[in-house]
Amino acid sequence: MTRVEDINKALALTKTVYRISLDSAEMDASLEMWHVRRKCPWDVAGLDRGRLTVFPVERLVVRQLASCRWVREHQTVAAPHIDLAELLLRQRPRLARKGSARHARRRRRRSRQRPRRAKGDKSKNAKVAFIGVIYTLGPVKNGSREGPIHKRMYATFDSHAALFTWLAAEAKKRGYGTKRTLFLADGAEAIWDQQAIHFPKAEACIDWVHIVEKLWAAGRCLHAEGSAGLAAWVRKRVRDLRRRSGADKVITALSQAYPSIPKTGPGNKGKREKLLDTLEHLSKHCHRMRYHDLRADDLDIATGAVEGAVRNLVRMRLDGPGMRWSRGRSERVLHLRCILLNGQWDGFVAHLARRDQLQLAATPAPTRSHDAAKRAA
Repeated sequence: MTRVEDINKALALTKTVYRISLDSAEMDASLEMWHVRRKCPWDVAGLDRGRLTVFPVERLVVRQLASCRWVREHQTVAAPHIDLAELLLRQRPRLARKGSARHARRRRRRSRQRPRRAKGDKSKNAKVAFIGVIYTLGPVKNGSREGPIHKRMYATFDSHAALFTWLAAEAKKRGYGTKRTLFLADGAEAIWDQQAIHFPKAEACIDWVHIVEKLWAAGRCLHAEGSAGLAAWVRKRVRDLRRRSGADKVITALSQAYPSIPKTGPGNKGKREKLLDTLEHLSKHCHRMRYHDLRADDLDIATGAVEGAVRNLVRMRLDGPGMRWSRGRSERVLHLRCILLNGQWDGFVAHLARRDQLQLAATPAPTRSHDAAKRAA
């Protein structure tokens, strides 16, 4: 049996990799290799400095190899391999593509259409965080108050009731019921319902910026968007709102402007409805718009402290690009964020150090996602 036949026999009986060493003079010899074709093609790693590495094949016929010798007879080397699942994946039949790749993408989009988002809906499925801030303003000195003092922030993903439970406990520590208390919030009804339960003795004030935005919305029903008349109309309403009994003056102005919008015509129906909604909203919160008296006492009339807490507490830590959170873990991270921004981290660490033993769970707690509406596939 010739040497070439020995090589063919060895390669036909094994599935390992063999190395054939050639002298430099033999590199010029013509090498012709082929195999019995099957589903999986064979591969040659490369020819480098006279060393030919051949991956497992069923049969290899090498011709015109003069004075070919083995480095080691039937020597095996480590070769890259794939598992059965990857092999089956590579061998799966490819379906004939109909049309171009652009048409294929178009068919996929049509088969997975999502319902159109309504006005105001967000693109991502987010969970609302309930955030509250409590702080103290010092006594009036030289016509102004010092503050905020001892500001504390609290946030939760649970509910308004959970937030107000913490706010009520913190307010009692600061003397709620014996000191003048001001409650600031926007127009959400759930907030004012909780205020009536937990802070009935507090002076209620609706956010100044919230009311000004309502005035801009009402003004766009009467004047063209971006016009000088719109800006002048809003400036006048804002100036009235700052004066004593300003809420009544603004409501009267809106009531007089409502009949000026025709009942018929393009867009008039929507303008009348929007202006009427603004008028009803301001009438409902008229007793919470005592901005003149509050500014005279150098008290806050806007919820800027809460807006800043929304950014520092939630957005900077939990609302980053690509972030996804489960319910339990996001709530705990949010509480730790409150401790850090409230300047209580050292006390929290000392509290943990005083505990006898800090036990960790043997297995991680299972995650629980937020109850969100499923999108159409």
